[in-house]
Amino acid sequence: MHTSQQGGTDAFEVTVGGQALPAAELLGLEKGDRLGVVVTAPFGGLGAGLLVGLATAAYFDVAGGERRCRNLYPEIYMIHVGGPWGSHASFDFWPERKEIFAGNAVEALRAINAQGITHLAVPAGAAHEVTHGFREPEIAADRIRQCYLYHPSGQLADADVTIATRDAGVLWNFDGVLRPEIWLDAMRHDVETDATKRDASAESVDFRRVIACMDARADEVDRGSDAWQHAYDWVSRAQTDGFLAQAYARLPFEQALLRLDDPR
Repeated sequence: MHTSQQGGTDAFEVTVGGQALPAAELLGLEKGDRLGVVVTAPFGGLGAGLLVGLATAAYFDVAGGERRCRNLYPEIYMIHVGGPWGSHASFDFWPERKEIFAGNAVEALRAINAQGITHLAVPAGAAHEVTHGFREPEIAADRIRQCYLYHPSGQLADADVTIATRDAGVLWNFDGVLRPEIWLDAMRHDVETDATKRDASAESVDFRRVIACMDARADEVDRGSDAWQHAYDWVSRAQTDGFLAQAYARLPFEQALLRLDDPR
């Protein structure tokens, strides 16, 4: 729930079709809306990280910002398809039920409908037809208001939307995916030095459960891989520069439906 203390939508800069747009207007989030991010590659969700960050900020800003005072977790969901592809708990995909594991596109769409997703991000890749369960596509199409295409690198050819930030807290969330040990060390230090983090209150129990979950998933994806190194390079560069911009493309739901898994 640390994201409730991070910047609002004014921490983001948005352009659509090359023209600046107030960040809060991009998603048009309303109370009850939910973002779902489909991931099909190791650490792939980082490529949608600023969309997640903006949706999270908008979640807390909606309804006069009173959610920030209540320390809620944002209504964001990640659907790992064909994976697990690395814990993204540092973005506040929590409780752990908000990271969902699907074996294929059929299961992914079922999860999207089960969670009532209204804003959907899917990875760039080969589009392909899939036979889904009866009326599952129609149910999703009736509810989902916006769909975005992203690339795991954060850079996308033919993009029409850019989201950028200079907010150090937002950038720090990216590092937690790639180097969870740094987050874990800091959180364990909090437990050791703060007696309230060791008590039996629901909040403290949850804090320790985050530690246990992040620790259990720390090595689920090879951090010696090219995918990790590539992501680490651009995340580190963004942190050094104090600036990150990512590119997205808006697309109709019918096109997003063709990109719910990796057909390879």
